[in-house]
Amino acid sequence: METKFKIGIGAGIILLIAVISAWYYFNVSAKTPERALRIVEESIHEHNKENFYKFVDVEGILAHSYNGIIEGMTYSNKEMTDEAKESVKDFTEMLRAPLLLSLQASIDSYVETGDFHEEDNLGVSELLRRTGLNKSEFRGVGNIKVNPDDDDIAEADVQIYHPEIGREFTLKFILNRYESGEWKIVRVDNFYDFIRQINQTRRKKLDDYLKDSAEINFRHDKAIREAEKKYSDTLAAGSLAQETTRKKLQAIMSDEVKKDWEKRKHDLLSLTVPKDAETLQNLRLKICDLEIAYSEGYAQWMDDKQASTVKAADEKHRQAQTLKSEEIILARRMAE
Repeated sequence: METKFKIGIGAGIILLIAVISAWYYFNVSAKTPERALRIVEESIHEHNKENFYKFVDVEGILAHSYNGIIEGMTYSNKEMTDEAKESVKDFTEMLRAPLLLSLQASIDSYVETGDFHEEDNLGVSELLRRTGLNKSEFRGVGNIKVNPDDDDIAEADVQIYHPEIGREFTLKFILNRYESGEWKIVRVDNFYDFIRQINQTRRKKLDDYLKDSAEINFRHDKAIREAEKKYSDTLAAGSLAQETTRKKLQAIMSDEVKKDWEKRKHDLLSLTVPKDAETLQNLRLKICDLEIAYSEGYAQWMDDKQASTVKAADEKHRQAQTLKSEEIILARRMAE
């Protein structure tokens, strides 16, 4: 009987310890910032929208990050006047409600499906690109700590990688503890810094492209001017009616002008082109193609002497000159 009693006491103590441990896990240790962050991560992987919103204040985070979002859309390294700043502020405040609503819908879609479905909303697609959110990769969470001055506030370092920055960036997630004891992510303290880092990196890449492409154009413009002078000197020393003069002019157009435009195009294609410079790059490549076609057509005219041949060549040259004017304006605007 005594043995059974001892066994009963032992089992009771073990059961009591188990109950206390379970209570502690579910009511104390389970309700930690670490657990909240883990559930958020799991809810994204499992597309559990209910759990995600239980531990993430999406509306609050978006509202707190709005200035960073706008910074991502309107960044410029040019100092604005006070009047311009006020105009931008008024405009962005007008956009606040619809923009945040669209962003929240995109986040809903991402949690539920793993896809922002940017194609359904081009405005959000551009916003995600500008802010870099659509390329950010989650790398891990670390350094989770409760505020020593207020144990209802915690901070967590969330490591994300962005290919444009080329390294990991630490986002400071802030969590609040509610009356239930559960923790919830309420804001990202340095989201603005993250956006600014992306924009500064983009600005540097754009400046590098503008500098490198300008050097290419300068070098080849000089070569074209030399070829054009040689063309003029050859024509002045002879006549288009002379076969020898036409052959010399044909060689200049084929072996010097055309080849230099082909080399310019090759040099431009070797550059790393940032997204914001794609329009300018495409414009420059189009100019190269038109000038190559012009030099080919003009060289052909030296052989066939057909009016239609030289007319078609001159039209290519005229189109190239028009695009060059647009190129100058666009490059100047991008350099501001």
